[in-house]
Amino acid sequence: MWVDQFLIPFYVLFSTFQFYETIQSYMLYILIGISALLILTESFSERMEVYQAIALSSFVFLLSGLFGYEILDLPVHSPFFFRSTMLFPALTGLFGLSTILFSLLHTPEIPEQRIEEPEMEKGEIA
Repeated sequence: MWVDQFLIPFYVLFSTFQFYETIQSYMLYILIGISALLILTESFSERMEVYQAIALSSFVFLLSGLFGYEILDLPVHSPFFFRSTMLFPALTGLFGLSTILFSLLHTPEIPEQRIEEPEMEKGEIA
């Protein structure tokens, strides 16, 4: 509820001054600038040099863009009459893949189970 009250002034302000229409022609440059800022301020750890971190993050950024372009360009036939894309199954698989790889690389230690008879006193059940 408080989120709506917080967002209403922004909606009125931006719709009154036609904010999106104003920045629409500059949107490409804004996105390139934000992406460059995120890539150039990337830091991984002490094991990696700064240029290696920037190169790796640039590679991942370009690879994700190529993946998104290919996924959204695939022809998909929906069993229903709705328009369908491969974006949801692809993102589901990517999130699942990281969990599977983590579980393959890090095997947890499972403690030995102790099976004992439960101790009950008379009259505890009912």
